[in-house]
Amino acid sequence: LQRSVRDLDQVIESKATPAQIEELARIRAVQEMMKVVTDDKERTVGVYEQHARRGYEEIERLRQDLMAERKEVAALRAELEIVRGDRSRMVIMNGGGDGKDN
Repeated sequence: LQRSVRDLDQVIESKATPAQIEELARIRAVQEMMKVVTDDKERTVGVYEQHARRGYEEIERLRQDLMAERKEVAALRAELEIVRGDRSRMVIMNGGGDGKDN
């Protein structure tokens, strides 16, 4: 395909006026700039997508950490309630006093 394009370019240039050849060179330069810009845009988009993926992964990891911490807090609260209940029962069994010897 590139060979065909080169051959076509040679035929055009052999029959074109200098002004047409200059215009063709400008068109090629613009096409090359567009290709460079497009390639750069694709690389930039790739970088942003990668950062977004990392961000989403970090958010998910933090959510999982938060859920684990909430479970631990719930377990500690339940354990605290058990201890409080045991202490209340002990106070009641020991006469319900204020804990001072009279």
